[in-house]
Amino acid sequence: METLDWTIFWVYIVVMIGLGFYLSRKNKSNKSYFFAGRDQKSALVIGVSIAATAMSSVNYSSFPTEIYGNGMYVTLSLPMFIIVALPQIKFIIPYFTNMDEPSAYSFLSKVFNRTVQAVVSVAYIIWRTTWAAVAMYICAKVLGLLADIELVYTIWICGLVCLVYAGLGGLRAILVTDLIQTCVMWGSVLIALIITSYRASGFFSMFNAGVDAEMTKPFSPFDSDIFTFDYTERISVLSAFIGVMIAFIARYGVDQIMIAKYMAAKNEKVAKKGFHISYIVALVMLISLAMLAFAMRWQADDTGKSGGPIPALKHMILLFQSFPQGFAGLLAAGLLAAAMSSVDSAANSCANAFVVDIYVNLFKKDKKKKPSVLLSKGMTVVFCIIGILVGWLIIAEMEKSIFVIANRILNAFGSPVLAVFIIAMFDTFVDNVSIIIGVVFGVGVSIYSAGYIDDIAIHLYAAIDLIATLGAAYLSAFILWVLEKRGWYKRRFTEGREAFLFKNRKNIKMDEEMRALDVLVESDVLDESDETDVVEEALDEVENVDEEEVQEVVDDEVAEEELNEKTVTDDEDLGEQVPAEDMNVEDEDVTL
Repeated sequence: METLDWTIFWVYIVVMIGLGFYLSRKNKSNKSYFFAGRDQKSALVIGVSIAATAMSSVNYSSFPTEIYGNGMYVTLSLPMFIIVALPQIKFIIPYFTNMDEPSAYSFLSKVFNRTVQAVVSVAYIIWRTTWAAVAMYICAKVLGLLADIELVYTIWICGLVCLVYAGLGGLRAILVTDLIQTCVMWGSVLIALIITSYRASGFFSMFNAGVDAEMTKPFSPFDSDIFTFDYTERISVLSAFIGVMIAFIARYGVDQIMIAKYMAAKNEKVAKKGFHISYIVALVMLISLAMLAFAMRWQADDTGKSGGPIPALKHMILLFQSFPQGFAGLLAAGLLAAAMSSVDSAANSCANAFVVDIYVNLFKKDKKKKPSVLLSKGMTVVFCIIGILVGWLIIAEMEKSIFVIANRILNAFGSPVLAVFIIAMFDTFVDNVSIIIGVVFGVGVSIYSAGYIDDIAIHLYAAIDLIATLGAAYLSAFILWVLEKRGWYKRRFTEGREAFLFKNRKNIKMDEEMRALDVLVESDVLDESDETDVVEEALDEVENVDEEEVQEVVDDEVAEEELNEKTVTDDEDLGEQVPAEDMNVEDEDVTL
């Protein structure tokens, strides 16, 4: 990298850190630090931030290098973005945007208990710190090749920048800067495609270079093996559908980072619009990165280096180094932006999980007193440092491609957390102890499979870890159930657990909010302007309510009133027909 490149790179870093300082002034509470005050009105900001966190430096480098080396098999997973959007929009977002809790996992203490909530948060922290470590490692590896700097130094450079930036601004800064970082990240790819298309005398000439190298497999030439049921096939339609669906449901449905961004929206309507924007942005970026692989191929053919034993990542670096001065700096800034968009969110969410779900839940005596923002910022810094160390000492030692590391660790480690959510939403058989056993076993299988299991489809790691967690939980629950039947053990359940099943939670929350609003109106706590604001928000919520659900609630209320009236009538008739003296009690003790 030349002087102009380093100037662009460091200016970008300074601007990002400056934004962190500026936006940190608004963080007066943990609600502001972790959830951006829950008043974000821009669906665009929410959506782009979700996409930026999901993409990261992992996709920036792994997607084009995977297509360059193995063809377009990986694109079989792209429809999952739209398929997975359906349950998110219908179930996940409505529940969490209406939940008034200090942590996304707070409801687990109501469904199970505080210990389960803490154990799940530990599993989440392992997942997300590892994710941050991989993102920093990949950014550092590419930056090291680009600038000819040793890996250990680039890991610490990337890590410390993310540490300072994430520790200051909280989620409010993350939302704003993610928008900027996405523009930088996508802008660097777009400029690379424009320059390479110009050099190749047109986009289609550049694209045909990849077609001639059979990079468009499995579509052209067609590969019938994609329809195989063989679980050892590297990528197939079946493995992509099952594995990616599980990974995406975990990523978008139970990841505390994503949930925090849903909760940051002013209302459910904004969050839903933001999610739609997020998968559109993600698809546009991934398609652009796929085209970057074709640009890499054209560059390799043009320079006569396509036939040599050069790794795909090196071809990506050679492409960017061939551009005019200043572009390498833009690329470095784009890579760092991609890493920061994941690392800052990961550190922020892990700090929230530790402070609320572990520290306050298990160790803080005065639970009504809210923890300080300083503690939250401090834990954010701690988790950034942990991510740096994991990336330096563990991830860097894995002799796997970036794409393989991403699927074995990033997509698979969320399965144990997803398993707990599935049980919490739809089951009442698994007890609290069995849940803990399942999570611990699932995390162990995730770690083991990532490091030692090789001969299975890349996308199936998420499915294996999910099955292992659910299997351990249900097997433990069955054994304890048998012991309970024999009188040797007493299973532990949270009282009234059925009331927290997913299908009832939205109605419960709506009832609570309506009762609270009635109390405020009746006690004249709300003035005229407040009433207007509340009514406007209520109208926004009403637009999102299904008419059939409303009619069901009305029918239930009518049926309940008729039953009460019938009960009163029967009681009155009974009082008229049965004289007190015919009863085996004294007159004065009879109350009709």
